[in-house]
Amino acid sequence: MAKINYTINKYKEKLKDYHMLFMEDKFLDNGEKLKEFINIFDNVSDSRIKLKCTYSTKFIVVITFLAFLDIRETWQEIADFAEDKRYFLEQFIEYPETLPVHDTYMRVFSKINSDTLENAIIEFLTEAIDLVVNQNITKDDEALDIMAIDGKVLKGSGRLYNTANKIQNNQIMHFWDVSNQLCVKSVVISEKTNEIPTAQQVLPTLNIKNKIITADAMNCQKETVRIIREGQAHYVLAIKGNHSEFYQDIEKHFTNKFDEIKNTNNYFKMEIEKNHNQVEVREFFLVKANSFYQGDEWKDLKSIVCHKKKLWNVHSKTESIEYRYFISDLNDVETISLAIRGHWSVENQLHYSLDKFFNEDANKTIDKIANNNLSLIRKMINTLLVLIAPMFRNGSKMRTLKSFRSNYEINLLRLFKFLDGKDLKELLLQKEKDINLK
Repeated sequence: MAKINYTINKYKEKLKDYHMLFMEDKFLDNGEKLKEFINIFDNVSDSRIKLKCTYSTKFIVVITFLAFLDIRETWQEIADFAEDKRYFLEQFIEYPETLPVHDTYMRVFSKINSDTLENAIIEFLTEAIDLVVNQNITKDDEALDIMAIDGKVLKGSGRLYNTANKIQNNQIMHFWDVSNQLCVKSVVISEKTNEIPTAQQVLPTLNIKNKIITADAMNCQKETVRIIREGQAHYVLAIKGNHSEFYQDIEKHFTNKFDEIKNTNNYFKMEIEKNHNQVEVREFFLVKANSFYQGDEWKDLKSIVCHKKKLWNVHSKTESIEYRYFISDLNDVETISLAIRGHWSVENQLHYSLDKFFNEDANKTIDKIANNNLSLIRKMINTLLVLIAPMFRNGSKMRTLKSFRSNYEINLLRLFKFLDGKDLKELLLQKEKDINLK
């Protein structure tokens, strides 16, 4: 039976009681680590004519990133932040004589090469995860990582600025590393296409070997499955009526067979979760794919899983039941169920966070490139909030963000010292020694 990596969860659990220790002087830097961080944007490029550039790309990107950490979200708020924090920040980054206005930030972000910005971000975050997580948390080498594929509509982008005129909303496809809560790739979906060809074009460019790829029904495609398997990855994909004949056959097959499957070894799993006034019962039923003649059309298909979700309202005494179906090249109901549950991380930990904590849907930027680049910065901070949560008493992202802002300048210096990982490793080793002595 395969296992799933949840490295970040182990990390948060291990460090949850250490927040007071991170306020010690050892985690306070003189700004050298901040300067090193700023330099990661040296290779971010844009399409402006260099001789006519008043403001560097690096300055624009750094100020925007730092402004988001201070919960400044609009172009005007970003421009105000640069002025408000000038006395502090000009110690670490070269400030121009006159500061850019809000329109300048928006214009430059529409010119930035998204690939160069994303490469800088992913390289930095990958190294940070290695330093603060992977070197301190024992990772099961045999466990599998989950990569969830899902698109997100930027709802605020479908309005012309300061008017009621409607245009098509921008949409970004995300490739989400569930185990590390890191978005490894973001792609703007063209108005002339959709998620399906976008996923098929991007997947071969990523290292997906030994990962479980999850996706909703739209991306449940025979060609996508072929690409996944040729990349030596596994798949757990939702299937609905877009494959009507196969879907109907699956529905019919499971009818009146749930009790039989329950009594079959390793083909059934049940979970019960109680939340406030609601009880959720999740049941997973697996059948072998060789029972379906359409199964041969899907590369290496081995199993079909029905996810039966029952919700019971304690107060109203009402019940609702939902059935969802999944196809996979795996044949272990435990692993498949974890992948199904893990897929929702892209909704809960990414999409929800972008809207709830960074008001992404409220941003009315129309330009697709600018929107994607802004979203890259938000996703960077989203992962950072997970990494630095142990620095603060309350681990939720919003509370971490507010706690960070309450003492912004000091916490900014602590942030990059913490991500260096050296002092954290020493602290955890000492704690382990103290525990062993007891």
